[in-house]
Amino acid sequence: MPIHEIMRYLGSADVMEQLEMLLALHSAPILYGIKLANLIRLTRRQRIAICHCFPTAGIYVWVLSCNGDENQVLLYRRAEMQETLWQKRIQEIMRQFGYTEFQVISVLLRLSGRLQRHQLGLGEFPHEIGILLGYPVDDVMGFLENQGKNYAYCGYWKVYKNVEQAKRQFAAYDQVREAAVLNVLNGRSWMHR
Repeated sequence: MPIHEIMRYLGSADVMEQLEMLLALHSAPILYGIKLANLIRLTRRQRIAICHCFPTAGIYVWVLSCNGDENQVLLYRRAEMQETLWQKRIQEIMRQFGYTEFQVISVLLRLSGRLQRHQLGLGEFPHEIGILLGYPVDDVMGFLENQGKNYAYCGYWKVYKNVEQAKRQFAAYDQVREAAVLNVLNGRSWMHR
């Protein structure tokens, strides 16, 4: 990928050009439908702009936290996330973090509160976010049990089980990210402007 062209987009005064490249770099797997959700940091202007980008793509935007001009934004596929939250094992784990309702909006409201409390130094990091990002449950639980150590492989997340499967998934994420960046650079926009 030509770094100088990517940097031109990221340094552009046009917030939509910036946003388009940021999403290609950091959220291509959800844009291409191979991931449940992605977390991205955006400026206030970018956060406002992103809310108008996916009217028909089946991708929803949830602002997890705002801290000055830094916004943690979750992009997610609502139907797939709800299916995940209906799974018995997922509910058992989420209950360990204090979740009692498993509708997407209820979970995201609680997650936002937990993340904001953590950012204020008033609580633990909400590691359950890994489940909502589509990380394998065994890896989320392995991270917690091992306090982030003793992992077998590290890519988009720390892998504790099924390393080869994770490597294939990471390669697929890399492949769509490269395709998304090249599409942006070649003027083939997927965003609604």
